[in-house]
Amino acid sequence: MANIGQTLNMAQHFSNHFETSIFLRGVIKNNKLIAERILGQSPRFNIEINNKNIVFHLISCFKKIFSKPKTNVIFFSRNVPACMALSLFGYRSILELHQDNFNRYKTIDYLLGKLFKISLFKNKIKIVVISESLKKIICLKFKLKNDIYVSHDASNLPNDDLLKLRKRNRKLIVYTGKLGDDRSVNHILDIAKHDTNSDFRIIGGTLEQVKKYRNHAKSQKLNNIKIFKRQRFSRIQFLQCKADVLLAFWSNNVPTMKYCSPLKLFEYMQTGNRILLHDFPVFKEVVPKNELIELCVPDNLDSEINAYTKIISKNISNTERDKLLKHGSIFTYESRVKNILNFYFNEA
Repeated sequence: MANIGQTLNMAQHFSNHFETSIFLRGVIKNNKLIAERILGQSPRFNIEINNKNIVFHLISCFKKIFSKPKTNVIFFSRNVPACMALSLFGYRSILELHQDNFNRYKTIDYLLGKLFKISLFKNKIKIVVISESLKKIICLKFKLKNDIYVSHDASNLPNDDLLKLRKRNRKLIVYTGKLGDDRSVNHILDIAKHDTNSDFRIIGGTLEQVKKYRNHAKSQKLNNIKIFKRQRFSRIQFLQCKADVLLAFWSNNVPTMKYCSPLKLFEYMQTGNRILLHDFPVFKEVVPKNELIELCVPDNLDSEINAYTKIISKNISNTERDKLLKHGSIFTYESRVKNILNFYFNEA
């Protein structure tokens, strides 16, 4: 899975339907405590940790799987070789694909070609991808018709108390996410310099990245911006709900922007707050037309500042907010798991 929070949340909702175990390789210490902290509740699934290399890790997984009757097992993974190996023993899998960079991994590229052509694998492995754009890329590459199911990523809805948080006198502008060089963080500093009457919060990244951008802000004498390293999701969600404007920034240098399905986008929509969004074509799959969402051109500071000025001054109706909240509520882990399972059993 892409990150530990997503892994745990998907497992929690799978456990509403089946006995569930997740297999992690050297990721978590004090696994139950960390899971409770991320989920906000006790996990309803088994967490199995293996600190050995990938081969021994897979052997450990397979031993657990082989102890169960074939008809009682659903293997959900992004590991192509593991899904194919299990199919040789008669087990069925759901293979989730999040990327199209198979050319970087010639073995994976070769195996996927076999998977889509050999009936044994086609009958045992069901494919899920995170966007229509990625589906088109894969179908074109492997000359497929319509054998793939699209399920965009998801998030957990904030509770009603968070949605009712009162705003502050000074506007609060929030960005949550990675702080790599390809995330336009310097442009957020420029916007903060442009609007000194608002307070800016940037949350995410490593301590080294945080220090880097704190130094940039200090050198520009920006007193209205604070930058923090990665936080618990409960803290992130609180700030997202408290915000007046949420910044959904990436850049053209992010290699997955043609087909990604960012968790941050769903988290933002579920707050019902204003969003300043980089206008990448793939987002049209999930983002509605709404007065709360203002688009701007990626990597173009003038466009970003113009769009920011426009959205910060808008008076937004409760009707538009309710529409955005309703749309965002579609993209939950609960509904995602249900839809994937419906696809799996209907295609079985």
